[in-house]
Amino acid sequence: MSKDRNNELWRRIATDACLVAAVCWFPWWVSLILSVSAFFYFEEFIELVCVGLMIDTLYAPHQAFSFFSYQYFFLALVLYFILSLAKRQLR
Repeated sequence: MSKDRNNELWRRIATDACLVAAVCWFPWWVSLILSVSAFFYFEEFIELVCVGLMIDTLYAPHQAFSFFSYQYFFLALVLYFILSLAKRQLR
């Protein structure tokens, strides 16, 4: 493993730890903004979808497999696809 890939791995792990802390301590919109900014910093940042799932797991009203109980997960999923298209156009 090269030194650059090793540094990127540690930056990614640190960013993921900060995002988990942000989901736990900050409002949902702060976590989403941090995730979107990390999306443009890293290549293929799928953790954006995971942040939406964590927000839903912690803060959503728990209804048995209802569409509305996973609204932030679906929002993060849509954001991921839209931002992926936008990222390709910006390069």
